[in-house]
Amino acid sequence: MGTRWTLVLAILLAAGASGAHGACGDDSGDAAAVTAARAAIAAACDCAQASSRATYVRCAAAVARQLVLDGALPAVCGGAVKRCAARSTCGRPGAVTCCRTRAGRTRCTTTREAAQCRAPAGGTACAGMVASCCDACAGGDCAPPTTTSTPPVTTTTVPRPASCAVVPQPPGSCAGDEACPAGYACVGGECRAGACATRADCPGGGECVLEGEPGAGTCLCHGCAGLVCPIACRRSLLLGGCVCRSESDCPPEDDVCFLGICS
Repeated sequence: MGTRWTLVLAILLAAGASGAHGACGDDSGDAAAVTAARAAIAAACDCAQASSRATYVRCAAAVARQLVLDGALPAVCGGAVKRCAARSTCGRPGAVTCCRTRAGRTRCTTTREAAQCRAPAGGTACAGMVASCCDACAGGDCAPPTTTSTPPVTTTTVPRPASCAVVPQPPGSCAGDEACPAGYACVGGECRAGACATRADCPGGGECVLEGEPGAGTCLCHGCAGLVCPIACRRSLLLGGCVCRSESDCPPEDDVCFLGICS
């Protein structure tokens, strides 16, 4: 064990970390333990040189797990430490933390590049200059890095897309609500607009995607692999595609309606 690691471990133990907690933050020593644990991760895992985000997060999780086993970090705080590593730009060259503020509420996400850090409707945004969302936003603004006084980059409010046809959003592509048309919100990387039975229920030309019982679908700005389904589409591992009553309901690339699905 190196001298640097030994020093960090001593700081953690001095912080009084203990496993007898209800939640991280309940004990007065939790904040210091988390800060020291994150310093240990910074020493053991190279953020700038990580080959991928997954590689960096695995390294951070291993350090946090060992600190918990050593009794230097409360077990209930292990998740908080790992989330700070996961919500970072480490292992993602060119990515930035992005602070978006609307109606007095600030949220932090990571985007592939600063140009994608766009303001929500009626709000503001700034591209952060620190790696983790745990440190990026302060009072609705982007926190400056400790090594420079360069002011944060701010962006202006931009209008939302008029419809799904203007900016189609495949799964995993949206980073915030401002990337989705009116009536849609970015949930899990997809532009969603609530429940539907057919495509006619969806605003902005979206798809009605069925993942469970017939008639119980979700409006998405991008449906089943980009297919244009006049009724609805089904997305599953075994059977997916346009829902149909006859061949005329199927897109040009499919010419058979079999068991209610175009193929």
